[in-house]
Amino acid sequence: MLTLEEIQAKFLRGERENTFHALERMTERNITVVEIVEAMQNAECIEQYPLDKYGASMLI
Repeated sequence: MLTLEEIQAKFLRGERENTFHALERMTERNITVVEIVEAMQNAECIEQYPLDKYGASMLI
């Protein structure tokens, strides 16, 4: 499982994909990509799910 710091580094290098669902929600809520990038720079791990059925994940 990646650490929060590794996830942030990959995200800020542009190594990310937005799902159609995520883009829909961002549009509905008037959230910009810039705001998402700013949020990731200050992100904190709230909870980890190492045994998630789709692979290890983290609530940030």
